[in-house]
Amino acid sequence: MKKEQNTAPRHSWDYYGISKERYKELTEAIQNIKYASVAHEIADRTNKMLSKYILLSVRKNLSYEGLQTLWELREIERIPCGRSDFYGWRREFYHQMDLKLKEMGK
Repeated sequence: MKKEQNTAPRHSWDYYGISKERYKELTEAIQNIKYASVAHEIADRTNKMLSKYILLSVRKNLSYEGLQTLWELREIERIPCGRSDFYGWRREFYHQMDLKLKEMGK
């Protein structure tokens, strides 16, 4: 079993090779119910503790601050990491989704 990484990845979009156009394509795929199970699987594999926050952020187009607002309104639990870590894990999630969708021919 793979041990979960303790530190957030700090790679840029360029490092992952994800252009603005590809980012939009990936976001649309993640928001599409057709890929819901794939997105959930990839989010869990990327970071189990953050998976629900990553998916909520992408599916509802919410920033870290938007998620914090939901927490302040008691609609979600507190995000268990800071802003930089969250975005690092979210970029890693996009990267893993990119690889999976390319594998699927999308």
